[in-house]
Amino acid sequence: MAIMNSDSRSQTHAGLPQPRLIVARMVWAVVAGLALTIFALSQPTFIDRVRSIHLDLAELGLSLDFALPYFLILNAAPLLTFSLVAGVIFWRKSDEWIALLTSLTLLTFPLFATPSVSIFASEQRAWMLLANGMSGLGQGLFILLLYLFPNGQFAPRWARVPVIGWAALAVVVLTFSDLSTSQVSLPIVLVILIGYGTGVFAQFYRYRRVSGLVERQQTKWIVLGLMATITVILFGFALFRIGAIGLFGGLVLFLVAVGSLLLIPLSIGISILRYRLFEIDFLINRTLVYGALTGLLLAFFGVNLFVISQVFQNFVGGPLVAVAVSALAFGVVFQPARRNLQRFVDQRFYNIHIDYQKAESPVPAPISIARVFTQARLGAYTGLELIGRGGMAEVYKSTHLNLNRSVAIKILSAALAADPELRKRFEREAKIVSNLKHPNIVEIIDFGEEAGTLYMVMEYIAGENLSDYLRANGRLPLDKALPIIKGVADALDYAHQRGLVHRDVKPSNVMLDGARPVLMDFGIAKIVSGNTRLTRTAMLGTFDYIAPEQIQASENVGGGADVYAFGVMVYQMLTGELPFKHANPGAILIAHMTQPAPDPCEVAPDLPLAAAHSIRRAMAKNPDERFATAGEFTTALWEDANIQ
Repeated sequence: MAIMNSDSRSQTHAGLPQPRLIVARMVWAVVAGLALTIFALSQPTFIDRVRSIHLDLAELGLSLDFALPYFLILNAAPLLTFSLVAGVIFWRKSDEWIALLTSLTLLTFPLFATPSVSIFASEQRAWMLLANGMSGLGQGLFILLLYLFPNGQFAPRWARVPVIGWAALAVVVLTFSDLSTSQVSLPIVLVILIGYGTGVFAQFYRYRRVSGLVERQQTKWIVLGLMATITVILFGFALFRIGAIGLFGGLVLFLVAVGSLLLIPLSIGISILRYRLFEIDFLINRTLVYGALTGLLLAFFGVNLFVISQVFQNFVGGPLVAVAVSALAFGVVFQPARRNLQRFVDQRFYNIHIDYQKAESPVPAPISIARVFTQARLGAYTGLELIGRGGMAEVYKSTHLNLNRSVAIKILSAALAADPELRKRFEREAKIVSNLKHPNIVEIIDFGEEAGTLYMVMEYIAGENLSDYLRANGRLPLDKALPIIKGVADALDYAHQRGLVHRDVKPSNVMLDGARPVLMDFGIAKIVSGNTRLTRTAMLGTFDYIAPEQIQASENVGGGADVYAFGVMVYQMLTGELPFKHANPGAILIAHMTQPAPDPCEVAPDLPLAAAHSIRRAMAKNPDERFATAGEFTTALWEDANIQ
């Protein structure tokens, strides 16, 4: 049985046989040594060239002592950074040939754009072929990499022969050409650009037709690094061409542009090492938001500044007033513009229809509802004692006079109770929930309204909730967790058979009454799950367990949503941590929608592989690929644990 949200279409990165691996590592060491040797030998020639232009520098008001370190940094930073990332990849992944190819590419690729190497090759004829050959090798390997990355196989497969031929042509052409920066010929440019262009097309083809989920994330990192570098360089070039910055500013901007080149090896390193691959989606999300926000607000600030300057142009201090008023207007529109752009990007690009942005701000402490009572009594219930407080309600312990038993009274917040539609839903759903009679579902004894306050009366359970228990005791072994898991699963299946969906399954909603797990708040989440603003506010704090279809505000949220949340809860019970962790709620929602469930065995190595497989299946993104019921999931776990 396949894990449906795994990278099913991707190919395993093949490891090299031991003899070839030894040879490949020796080749890598030789190439690395040659690259660094050529770079080191080129430094004296490069320094002499910089010293030869000291008169031109003096005319610009720059001293040689200032310019020399500046040029040395510009010259060395890209190659050294590329080489550092190449070394890390070699150290971590040298048994995978695609990683070796990537590492070799990073070692040799920047030589072509390193000024000292091209100058050295043009002036030191004895070393020219070797220096040019290494530069050409970097370009040829990069063309190959565009077709092979990230799984080491050509896509499309028929491209194997022409691509290898074109890459070899690039090596030959560059080896026997003059690569000084002022004499790069058109044929060289065409050979490189055609190779790059077809390689980019191959990556697009691979992304659309071949790549699995993980490989697509790897491609996104590469694209983000390239786009960020290109954007910085083009923006700086535009500023320089329109004369928006002076000479010194141009030098600083050039340094920033060279620094942006470092994003390429860093993004490649993250991609090939598969380090936090799925954080790219949240990064792209925020890049879209703040990139668009920056453009809009700069345009707004510029237009506003121009208009106000015209109005106050005849007044003393007019420019200062214009700047001050524009800055004030900028501050006023910033947050509304950010929220609206975030909502637009979330809905249009990520299909997120939950307004989670309030969760990014500190939530004010809830106001006690007890102040509405003139005495510690609610109808037939006396001795109200506050024992719990949440985003939707407060819970009081009380005594039922007729039954002579302790009960728990959940009183909905005034904000929720004031919604007329919610009041109707509350009454309808409360009647249904009160008919649920199951040992693992909290018993609803009564419900009603008192002085405009909606309330539910439930059995009182003296034990602690599962969340507090896990916090105090850490993760549970499978055999100890299974009775709790089975009890909750029985409760969910019982309710699902009667057409009810909990929608808020999480450890804090499971009470432990001795050996009996009791599922709480059944129906409350559904009551407040409509399309009102109050509903979305009330849902804050449950994003760690929310199913993708709930995030998308699907009209058909069924029992599969509870199975997903139940799978997340079981993952937490057996590993001691949540599968998706992030301080920002938006990042958690994106992870639920796009990121495959992590392997629980990576956190809990003693967990049976089959059990880990079952947990990941329960957390499949597509509801049809999950277990049909919570009971099926539990049965699989019992079998995995070899419990009869």
